[in-house]
Amino acid sequence: MALDRSGHYVAFVLCLTYVAIWYIIYKSDYLTGALLFGMAYLFDLRLRKHADQIKAMGSRDGYLEFIILLLLLQNLKDKTHRNSLLEARLEEIGTLHTEISELRATAESNAKLDSDRIKELSKKHIENERLTIDLVTAKNETTRSKEKACTDRKLANEKLFSMERHKRLAASRGADLQESEAGHSDGRLRSTSF
Repeated sequence: MALDRSGHYVAFVLCLTYVAIWYIIYKSDYLTGALLFGMAYLFDLRLRKHADQIKAMGSRDGYLEFIILLLLLQNLKDKTHRNSLLEARLEEIGTLHTEISELRATAESNAKLDSDRIKELSKKHIENERLTIDLVTAKNETTRSKEKACTDRKLANEKLFSMERHKRLAASRGADLQESEAGHSDGRLRSTSF
């Protein structure tokens, strides 16, 4: 009976050992492997207790050393995984830093373009103000020259009208003088004939 039970323990320990090795090799899951080897160690202790005449699967120290090694490998794997995550994060940070630098350069370039554009618009605005002032000045001068021309034309018309009136007055006076002189000469002729 003890031999049958010992055979079952040996088979179970071998099964746990193979499963642990499979997890270690193909899954790289050292923690599960360590747990399976721990279970195998416990069953090996049961095997030693119930079947002293059958040699156990391994020594106690060998199991513990192997389990400790698996735990160290799992710790190393975790650290490697964390390091890979940190490296990926550092790459992302480097990419973000590059993008931020590019965006900053683009923003500075756009700011410079905006500044140049503002300067150009200010210059055009000043030129437009000068042109507006020149146009207003020219318009005022044109208005003044038109008013002066109207005034001069009015004065010239008045002078012309005055000259025409003086001419008519002079002509009418000349006609009156001629008539009066003709009347005097007729009177003299009549007095002479009597």
